[in-house]
Amino acid sequence: MERVAANCRFGNSVLPWDVAEINGLASRLHGSGYLEQATAVYRRAVQLYPKLYEFHWSLGELLLEQDHPDAMSSLQEALRLLDGQEPGLPERMEIRGEIEALMR
Repeated sequence: MERVAANCRFGNSVLPWDVAEINGLASRLHGSGYLEQATAVYRRAVQLYPKLYEFHWSLGELLLEQDHPDAMSSLQEALRLLDGQEPGLPERMEIRGEIEALMR
């Protein structure tokens, strides 16, 4: 995470850790093959935004090939948060299915 943060300096400022910036950075890192760095960004996202199921989902998906027990834990948390905080979300069952498919 220190390497990621060090590379996200812009003059005298640093990367703002808001949801959009985290998603963008993690996506770029993952798409470029920097899985360790993308995982670190999502771990930080889960610390900063522990109630957003999306970050737990993304972290779990990245961890599937690296750390299966942690991946399952993250995906379970994503399901718990999805069901608890988004019960009226129209696409909730579709999202739930996508997460559950990763867990098989």
